[in-house]
Formats: sequence, structure tokens, C-alpha cells
Amino acid sequence: MTHFLGRRFESQFEVTEFEANHRFSFKSTSGPFPIETFETFEPTGSATRVTQILRGGPGGFFNVARAVLLRLGQQQLDRPLET
Repeated sequence: MTHFLGRRFESQFEVTEFEANHRFSFKSTSGPFPIETFETFEPTGSATRVTQILRGGPGGFFNVARAVLLRLGQQQLDRPLET
């Protein structure tokens, strides 16, 4: 479940790849936004570098406002990383 543009959306996901402490991938199997997420974890000294790649886009009705939604989505994703 996520909130976007003041609305609540629910989606189900399927894990497509898992390698403990190294790689994790999943894709949506339902919901308004088809998406795939790929995450890798790399040790860097006393920390861990996390790389996240998102692939997808708005579907159906949301495709009409694609550019605006992508920009707002990027802002929403960047917010937790600012701390």
C-alpha cells in the first residue's frame, strides 16, 4: 500500500530475485502502476551502498498525465533519502 497524490493505492508484488546480502528484485502483479524494482547491496567499509532501480510507469487513466506523475513520483521517492 502506498499514498500518491493524496490517494491510497494497493498493489501486490512478486519477488523475482533474491540473493541474501547482495540482490533483491520484485515486480507488481496488480495495481494501477506496473513497476519492477531492482536493489543491490554492496559493502563499502563500515557502511552498505544500496542501489535501487525502478522500471515502470503509469497505466490506464494515469498514462494521460505521465510526465507530471513521473516527476511527482521521483520527488516522493527522493524524500526519504534526504535525511
